[in-house]
Amino acid sequence: AALAERAVAAGADLLGVAGGDGTQALVAGIAAAHGLPFLVISAGTRNHFAMDLGLDRDDPAACLDALTGAGVEQRVDLGVIGERTFVNNASFGAYAEVVQSPAYRGDKRGTTLQMLPDILNGHRGATLTASAGQATITGPQALLVSNGPYAMTDIADLHQQADALWREGKFDRALAIYRLVLALDPADRAARARQQPPEKQPAK
Repeated sequence: AALAERAVAAGADLLGVAGGDGTQALVAGIAAAHGLPFLVISAGTRNHFAMDLGLDRDDPAACLDALTGAGVEQRVDLGVIGERTFVNNASFGAYAEVVQSPAYRGDKRGTTLQMLPDILNGHRGATLTASAGQATITGPQALLVSNGPYAMTDIADLHQQADALWREGKFDRALAIYRLVLALDPADRAARARQQPPEKQPAK
């Protein structure tokens, strides 16, 4: 952010940054504050913002084509929480706790499955309280603030992983993960709620 501010002070007429959603948000906020165009180079871990813009997340160098006249200007809204800008969404609770783990980048699925039971059972992470209008929600497991339409999918095949844990007799871990899948996938919530966990295998 400091480097971007120095570039503006030196007379830059465009700002760009190579990085993921968090890095993009830092520089996008500065570009917006100064009325400058902003170049997105998809070089982060997830690159959801770059995907929303139609960029190739597997070819960051192609983003530089925008500097040759091949780029397309798009105007997008930015979200702000407190004094922090975000480009697509801001997350609190279970998912945010997992992705902040240093182990997450190297093993997303394994880290998610290892951390979720303690988080969802209240042994780890912050306790959230959310207010929207006159409604107050105490203790939600996850809270997502989205800058536009947003759909959650079955993170890291969690439902299938929970089925496997249930069959292995690891019921506490499986139930904790089922709870998160139901909370994060409202479109599928009713169908999931009608389903019973897989039958326990008879002891041998």
